[in-house]
Amino acid sequence: MPKCGYTQMIKSILNHENIKVDLQREFIVEERTHYDHVFYSGPLDAFFGYQYGRLGYRTLDFKKFTYQGDYQGCAVMNYCSVDVPYTRITEHKYFFSLGTTRRLCLL
Repeated sequence: MPKCGYTQMIKSILNHENIKVDLQREFIVEERTHYDHVFYSGPLDAFFGYQYGRLGYRTLDFKKFTYQGDYQGCAVMNYCSVDVPYTRITEHKYFFSLGTTRRLCLL
């Protein structure tokens, strides 16, 4: 994790004189060819002009539970199988130096 957090890191990057940030504006597909790099945070299907139609999106449901001991041994475990009903499990204790914990919260 960045020393001062991700927010400060992104603010520092966006504060560069060669970076222009446009907020609250409509994305025009043809404009993306005018730039060497485009960092787009909108829907992926819109970025490609809906050439394959509109993509179905899943919603995120956050479920919180506590567990005694070590649950998975790492901060984030991603699950990519269609047989698993969730995409990831996060143990926040690994992001910070919390020392020994007997109980933890997972999202």
